[in-house]
Amino acid sequence: MTDRFDFPYSLVDGELFRTDSKGNRKRLCHRGGSVALAYDTEDGVLHHHGEYNDVSKWFDETRAKLSKSPSTIGLADALTLVSMPLEDECVQEVNRCIAVTGSVMGIEKRLSPLYGFGAPGTGTSSTFGSNRESV
Repeated sequence: MTDRFDFPYSLVDGELFRTDSKGNRKRLCHRGGSVALAYDTEDGVLHHHGEYNDVSKWFDETRAKLSKSPSTIGLADALTLVSMPLEDECVQEVNRCIAVTGSVMGIEKRLSPLYGFGAPGTGTSSTFGSNRESV
């Protein structure tokens, strides 16, 4: 049996909503948008998640800060941004990554068969530059 992860994100009529711990629900993204994750590929720590533009902004700002110092350049290089379409399977994966420590590792591989993309690095997945991937 496959577990369903319905919290904190959900799709309602193709729009992304986030429900907080008090039960308050807020629309984050309209139909046709994307959901994204930013994580550390070395240890599987999930750093940021949500609507693509918000996560992308955090990713760019954080990488820029970390890249300024030789002592943190490795941290910047380990950050990865993955974006996904607003589809139930993708939202479930984001929720799984929030609920289960370390499950963000391999998210691209788990979702790629659903969308006909190959594994990252095979030349068949969409790449948006350094440390940016999309399924």
